[in-house]
Amino acid sequence: AEFNQVENTYLSIFLILGSFGLILGSIGIGIVVYRNVTERRGELALLRGVGFNRSSIQTLILSEHSVLMIAGVLLGIVAALFASLPSLLTPGSAIPYFTISFLLIAVIVNGGVWTISATFMATKKDLLPALRNE
Repeated sequence: AEFNQVENTYLSIFLILGSFGLILGSIGIGIVVYRNVTERRGELALLRGVGFNRSSIQTLILSEHSVLMIAGVLLGIVAALFASLPSLLTPGSAIPYFTISFLLIAVIVNGGVWTISATFMATKKDLLPALRNE
């Protein structure tokens, strides 16, 4: 019983560290989106000059990055299932469905918030100088 208690403590610690890593990765998504949009300012300024309004450009950027984020989450789920398959097939193993669901929802919501905020921050600036350089 004492050994199982120590083992459960280690598993809880690794679960917490993993969740911090997932949240940090979600923040990284926002940084990547911001940098990507900043590097594409000339292209976005050209779209703006052709007649796209700011909200349609933001929708375009959000849809591009949302597809990438959801694909990454789905690939991560598949990889996690393969990695934990031996444990899942063990009879009597308890699977923390609530914790896994909560972490997945937290990662998707956190990634979405960072993606939306990075998109709005990057497209809030005036695109006219970027159009002149293009």
